[in-house]
Amino acid sequence: MSRLDSETKRKLREMGVTSLVDAFDVQDDTLTLGMVFEERIKLAVDDAHATFTQSKVEGLIRRAGLRYPNADLRRLDLLEQRGLDRGVIAQLGTCQFITRQQNVVFQGFTGSGKSYLGSALAKQACKHRYRAHYIRMPDLEETWAVARDKPAGKEKWLRKYSAFTILVIDEWLLDPPTDDVRSMLLELLERRYDAASTVFCTQYAKKDWHQRLGGGVHADAIMDRIVHNTLWIETGDVNMREHAGGAHRRYPAAPKRNTGWRSTAIFTGAQRCKYSFQWRIGWVDGARRVEGSFDDSTVSPDSSVCFRGSRDHASTGNCVRTATRRLLQRA
Repeated sequence: MSRLDSETKRKLREMGVTSLVDAFDVQDDTLTLGMVFEERIKLAVDDAHATFTQSKVEGLIRRAGLRYPNADLRRLDLLEQRGLDRGVIAQLGTCQFITRQQNVVFQGFTGSGKSYLGSALAKQACKHRYRAHYIRMPDLEETWAVARDKPAGKEKWLRKYSAFTILVIDEWLLDPPTDDVRSMLLELLERRYDAASTVFCTQYAKKDWHQRLGGGVHADAIMDRIVHNTLWIETGDVNMREHAGGAHRRYPAAPKRNTGWRSTAIFTGAQRCKYSFQWRIGWVDGARRVEGSFDDSTVSPDSSVCFRGSRDHASTGNCVRTATRRLLQRA
C-alpha cells in the first residue's frame, strides 16, 4: 500500500502519470520492507512502464482494423503440409523486414490462410510498436473513390495510407484495376517505396500480376516498385477454413439443456479400420449425431464400446476422448 497522500496522488494523475500512482498503490509493504527508496521507485516505474506499453500495443492493434485480431504467428496450423518454412515465419516475427523496408507477399489458393497470416504479421508489428493497417483491395478502391470527390481529398488519402509503417492489402488484384486505380496504386507505392513495408495477400502468382495490372506502362512501374525488394511466401493449397470446420465437427457442441437421454448409447469402431469411428447417442425424439457425457463404460465383445447414459454434460469432451483412446488401444 502506498504512503502517498491523496493530494500528491491527485497531482500525479493531473500530470498524466496515473499508471505510476497505481503502481505505488499495488506495492506490498511486506515485500518491499527494507528496500531503499530508489529501489521502490524503480519497481514502481517498471510496473507503470509495462502497463503503459501494454496499453499502447492494445491501442495499435485496435486501430489496425485487423481481419483476425486474435491471429498469432506462434499459433499456425499445418505448417509442413502447407509448405511454410518455420525459419521464415520466425524471421518475419522479428519484424526486421520493416527496418529494411521490405515488402511481403502471401500467395496461395482460396482459404489457404493468407488473410490470417497478414493479420498475424500486422499484429506482430504492433507489438514492436509500429503503426499497422489492414484493408481489403475492394475497400481500398472504395475509400479512394470517396476521397477523390472531396477538396484535397486525394492528397489527404495518399498521406494517410503512405504513413502506415506496415500496410496489409488483402485480396490484392482480386479484380483488374481501372485506369484511375492503377494511377492511385502507382502514386501510393511510389511514396511507400524505400520508406515503409507493404504486405500483399493474393491468389495470383507473380507471373500473372503484370497482365492483371493492365499490361501497360503503369503495370511496369507498379511491378518495379514491388518485386525487387520483396519476400515471396507461398501459403500452399490446404483449405484452412475446411480444416477449421472439420475440427469443429470432430467434437460437436454438447446440448445446453437436458433433452432426455436414453438408457444406453453406442460408440462404434470397426476393428478392421482403426481410425474410422462413429459415435451416436439416442435421443427421446430421434437419433442424432451429437456429443454426449457418460458416467460408465465397458468394452463389449464385438469391439464396440457401450456406455451408460448420463444427464451430466460437463465432462463430455474428456469422456469421448477417453473412449476413443480405449478403442484405439483395443484395435
